[in-house]
Amino acid sequence: METDYKVKLEVFEGPLDLLLYLIKRDEIDIYDISIERITRQYLEYLQAFKELKIDIAGEFVVMAANLIYLKSRSLLPLDQQPPEERHCRCTKLGFFS
Repeated sequence: METDYKVKLEVFEGPLDLLLYLIKRDEIDIYDISIERITRQYLEYLQAFKELKIDIAGEFVVMAANLIYLKSRSLLPLDQQPPEERHCRCTKLGFFS
């Protein structure tokens, strides 16, 4: 069994951190991402292991939290975005790398 978690979606297949990076760079649209599917796949991934590895779970929680934040910010109308975050989509969604 492969130990590295990979996301499998219609628009992307690969590591979760790469998905987050591509969303931040506007190379993948957050609207095309199903947080429910990513979470379900991850829970299946964890179920496959007898022993929960805390470091693996922690990495997922951080990535999932970032994706949820992106998704929630993308649903806000532009007029409700803070003024300093209106100038580009990445900053509008709250990302400063």
